[in-house]
Amino acid sequence: MIQTISCEINRAEYTVDLIYLRDIISGIIQEGEGIREELNQIVKRYGVQVDLRSTEDVTRFIKYVLKAEVVKERKLTNEALDRWFEQTRDVFFIKLKQYRRCRERYQKIAKFIKTLTVALDEWSKNSVEVFINSSLKKTTVKPVSTVNKNGGVSISQPALPFSITEVVGLLNFNVAIHFKSNDEMVSFLNMYGDIIWEDGMGKHLLVSGEVLYAQMIVSEYEIIPFSNSEDNMKRLIEQFNLEYSNPLEISTKIIIKNKNSSPL
Repeated sequence: MIQTISCEINRAEYTVDLIYLRDIISGIIQEGEGIREELNQIVKRYGVQVDLRSTEDVTRFIKYVLKAEVVKERKLTNEALDRWFEQTRDVFFIKLKQYRRCRERYQKIAKFIKTLTVALDEWSKNSVEVFINSSLKKTTVKPVSTVNKNGGVSISQPALPFSITEVVGLLNFNVAIHFKSNDEMVSFLNMYGDIIWEDGMGKHLLVSGEVLYAQMIVSEYEIIPFSNSEDNMKRLIEQFNLEYSNPLEISTKIIIKNKNSSPL
């Protein structure tokens, strides 16, 4: 079954909501700029200047803060930043950790944007800036699905560096279920595969790891139309209520609640 799912994905073409993608990348840039401004304010109190995009500059500043000639770590890690915060109680290390995570996320999504088959004459190394300022609304993507050594499905070319909620909005799914195991996922598909649909016929799904994304036919009379027992329905409702949101606000009877421009 897992191999069949992988083949199904490799035959599929998914529509990417570029308006939603622009909101994601713009939000990351805004968050990163805010954190960088906070870091610059902290650095100013030391009376020095630091280029936060330069690992050499940041390492030199850390040595200065620690009053150490040598920082033993060959590269900055989150573990090292946590340890230095414990030593100094300087909020710089916490903010730097947040900035690094934000920048890494930006880089992964920027790489995804560069793989999109969008007709832009200016598409180049400045593709993120061009993309943000464009008016394109949709494009398509055909990711490569493979079965990994653990028997799960991995997605690449392009990889999808997004949260579960973001994938739902980005690729226009209305259901995401995180299973405990591949066997549980296979069992679910064997029971409810007939209500996974695309334009009323055939399958439209994506599997990444142990998460199943799908478009599902929704009954007008039932909250969760794919349950054959009260316990199963309670588990699925709890999962949707606590973990997943529907950023596109698709009108369905499935209860899915919300939890809640320079490059980096």
